[in-house]
Amino acid sequence: MDALYRAVRTNQTVHSAPFNYSVSSANTSQTAIRIWQLEVIPIAENDDQPKYLVITIYDNTDKIKLTNKFENISLREANSTKKGPPADEVALIENEELTNINETLIALNRELVFLQNELLNANLKLEERVLSRTKELAYSEALMHSAIESAQMGTWYIHTETREFRSSARTIEIFGFDRDKKMTYNEVLAQIHPDHRQMVLNAIETSIHQCARFNVEYQINKLHEDKIVWVRCIGNIHYDDNRKPDFITGVIQDITEQKYDEQRKNDFIGMVSHELKTPLTSLSAYIQILQKEFKGADKIIISLLDKAYGQMKRMNRMINGFLTISHLESGKIHLNKQHFRLDKLLATVMEEISMMGPDHQFEYVPGDEVVVFADQEKIINVISNILINAVKYSPGKTAIETRCFKASDIAIVSVKDYGIGIKSTEMEKLFERYYRVEDNKSISGFGIGLYLSAEIVHRHNGKIWVESEIGKGSTFYFSLPVDTNE
Repeated sequence: MDALYRAVRTNQTVHSAPFNYSVSSANTSQTAIRIWQLEVIPIAENDDQPKYLVITIYDNTDKIKLTNKFENISLREANSTKKGPPADEVALIENEELTNINETLIALNRELVFLQNELLNANLKLEERVLSRTKELAYSEALMHSAIESAQMGTWYIHTETREFRSSARTIEIFGFDRDKKMTYNEVLAQIHPDHRQMVLNAIETSIHQCARFNVEYQINKLHEDKIVWVRCIGNIHYDDNRKPDFITGVIQDITEQKYDEQRKNDFIGMVSHELKTPLTSLSAYIQILQKEFKGADKIIISLLDKAYGQMKRMNRMINGFLTISHLESGKIHLNKQHFRLDKLLATVMEEISMMGPDHQFEYVPGDEVVVFADQEKIINVISNILINAVKYSPGKTAIETRCFKASDIAIVSVKDYGIGIKSTEMEKLFERYYRVEDNKSISGFGIGLYLSAEIVHRHNGKIWVESEIGKGSTFYFSLPVDTNE
């Protein structure tokens, strides 16, 4: 081990002291003691620090034995001058020994030449691999820098223990500091809008302690400009050799214009939706009057009026959905909470939705009596969206089962269908805005129902998720806190 340490410390080739090691014979079961020696060659990179160690083990038994023979010959010559056999006899013995030694040296020399060539080839291959890897890293880094610059993003670094903060010039520019300024962690926090500062701090702590990805949008006060800027920050946690959180690195982007565009779009959707609701309300009233007038009329007329009323209600739900999205994204949505029985609400909504899917077999499985403190109208919206999805994505004459039960202090609602199922790769995206399953684009819809449901549930401090298997159906769940005061 000393040879390894010296090679790393000195960055030079080191030979170890010879050592003995027993080796089994290939032909017999006997073992023989061989004499070995290590050669350690350090391979350095750009910083001249050893990155790799090339270790070669030599069997020096024959070499050391030859050295011992030379020493014995010299000893005998010295002794023969004092007393011993005739000089001719000594010369003959020495000549034979020298011949044997010479033959052994020639064989050793060939072996050394072969080993040197092998070592040279290995060294060349290693250098080629290091050079190739260095070029790949340089290319990847160049691509990354190009992408970051094209997107006008800045980069940043936070040490998990010391909170040391480093940033690129673009990050400094986004916060409004002078380009030669080195921002500190506390200075960055001070520029975050007070309404968002705690959210960002929580996201950082979650990333460190739960090893989660850092992804937040928030407002900052741009220094020297008295200007509010929207930014998006994305980061990943990195670990040390002991798998402990070491630092977070990420990118930051100014998304102010994007936020303004979204606001203008939401305002437009809200305005159009409100304008559409007025004639829709009148149309609903006209259809209801006609239904009463033609109550005893021909079955075809009654059926057509019922279908017209059903389509009008569908249009009304769609408009309400767009209005809710507009309110959600502009921060204008309000929760009018009240106490109510969630299990009774589920049974009532299921009965109403069953009118839309008369071919399906709706089944309410009685469970616990569950009281929650929530916005009843918005929870109706959640249940309706999930049930309508179950109708749309499962064939007729199949069952749709609903349940409501308690698990500790949590109320859970489940809706199970026996439809086409959902791929595991699409489950995470299912609750994103406007997302629709790739294989089912022929089924009508805008991809807002589950997104709205998820947003409403999250604003009630609840959770929403799905379990599914292709060809066997899906089960959607959402949970809400139980009202423990009731």
